[in-house]
Amino acid sequence: MPIRIIPPQLTKTEWNALLYLALAKTSSFIVRINEGYYEAIWAYGTYGGQSETTQAGRLAYGGSGNQGGISGSSFEAVIEACLSTLSNGGSILTKSASYEVDDQIDWSQNDIMLFGERGTIFTFPDTLSVDRTMIDMTGDRNRISNIFFDGIRDQVSGNQDAVLIDGGLYNTIDNNRFEAFTSDAIVCDNASSYCFITNNLIYDIYSRGLNLNDIRHSVISGNILRHIGVSGVDTDGALYSTFAYNIFEDTSFWANDNALELEQEETSPTHTEFCTVIGNTFLNGYCGVHINSGRNNTVIGNSFDSFVYGIRIQTAGGTRYSTRNIIKGNRFGTITTNPIIEIDANQDYNVIVGNIFPDSPNNDLKGVNDEIGHNIGG
Repeated sequence: MPIRIIPPQLTKTEWNALLYLALAKTSSFIVRINEGYYEAIWAYGTYGGQSETTQAGRLAYGGSGNQGGISGSSFEAVIEACLSTLSNGGSILTKSASYEVDDQIDWSQNDIMLFGERGTIFTFPDTLSVDRTMIDMTGDRNRISNIFFDGIRDQVSGNQDAVLIDGGLYNTIDNNRFEAFTSDAIVCDNASSYCFITNNLIYDIYSRGLNLNDIRHSVISGNILRHIGVSGVDTDGALYSTFAYNIFEDTSFWANDNALELEQEETSPTHTEFCTVIGNTFLNGYCGVHINSGRNNTVIGNSFDSFVYGIRIQTAGGTRYSTRNIIKGNRFGTITTNPIIEIDANQDYNVIVGNIFPDSPNNDLKGVNDEIGHNIGG
């Protein structure tokens, strides 16, 4: 006869205490606001030669005045002190509160996770009038999760971004909310590689939702990009990356631009290429996908509705033509000018097959060596 195990009858307070303990034990530091000051307390683990029992729950950095050796008036100073301590990796849990980022947080360390309790907000002081990036990450294998980044763009001036991944490998930004930035939400630069940017809500950004310069071998998936001023996703020289199952809605709300750009406006590398755009939903804007000096890319199984152009194909300059792209199995709803347009005959050797177009207007395909077939409408 099987033995039945009866779970203990715990009160709500006791269950919450167990949950807190579970979160704390996965953290190296817990950052909070205490009596108006930022402070980091030791969670579980051994740092600085002290044992877990003597450190757990004690003040590490910040606090009233200079009690923890770092000014408790500076959130970024407290966070940077935690990062510097975690030379072998670890995690930082921010308690539910609104944290003002007065200056850039520089993050060069590796193998660290920064995550927030529900209700964690990173924001700017409302007097900010200079260009600013909240977090500049140059390390490898780091992760930012479960934080609301609020750029308060109606209250500040200058160009502000939330997160810059400045080179580095295997970094992850997931399950965050980005809202109201005067410039971009997330920027990648200097050949950032093997990045995962997934399951984020990116809303009301004045310039670009994701500004991915020279990104490589990366996955951009499951994000919602809504009410973006210029471009939902802007790439310059992206290589071997996948853009999958994102929702682009109301992009280019003040500029006639593109929801997703596979482009290279610089000269090195010469093209954005070997990227895959699959299963995305594009709704309401000027142009859905812009292939601009992009070659050997695949655009497959996406939905486009309420655009002037569905897909535009052209060159950003010189002889860096957009060629040998596969455009297959896409569904185009209401398009006012062209579902697909090749700007001139140099955009050639593209494969455009198996798409469903509206009965009007028609496509404008100029490549004489294109492979076109098995499309419906258009």
